[in-house]
Amino acid sequence: MKLGEHIANLRKEQNLSQEQLAEMVGVTRQTMSNWELGVTAPNPEQLIFLAKTFHRSVDEMLGHDTSDILVQKMSNTERLVGLIIKLIKGLGILFLVFVIIDVMALCLFMIMRKETNVSSNEEVTLRCQVGDQDYLISLGSDGYFNCSNCNKKIQSVLQAEIDYADITGSAKAVTSYMNAIDGTCE
Repeated sequence: MKLGEHIANLRKEQNLSQEQLAEMVGVTRQTMSNWELGVTAPNPEQLIFLAKTFHRSVDEMLGHDTSDILVQKMSNTERLVGLIIKLIKGLGILFLVFVIIDVMALCLFMIMRKETNVSSNEEVTLRCQVGDQDYLISLGSDGYFNCSNCNKKIQSVLQAEIDYADITGSAKAVTSYMNAIDGTCE
């Protein structure tokens, strides 16, 4: 709708004559008639005064419908917010899945580690005899050493011979030592 038609429609809604509106704006009735016919247009100050008189915005007076723009911006904003919410939900679910997988992997690792530690512990027990003295010598890959009836000298020599990473080799070294001091081991 053109500005002149809009002014005429608003004037009629307010039950004002051209003369009454012209007097309110401070122009002649002829000027008001020219505005409504589209022959001339009000200057910016007059347009602002007309907008205030009719309780409209200048954009509405000029026929620019800002409500459609606002509605469109609002719907675009709502769509964007909806997409962001979906993205956040998706990322949250993905994060939760990763946490569950990590917890399961950690539990599996702990179980496997526990089984590995149990199965890798080697232990050897030797029954040795030197003269009429019996010795029971136990070695473990976990650092375990026990020698019943051993005196401090034999204990320190045996401990120096032991390699806890190689229990089989350590058992041979203990047997060799016992053989060197005229003993035997089974």
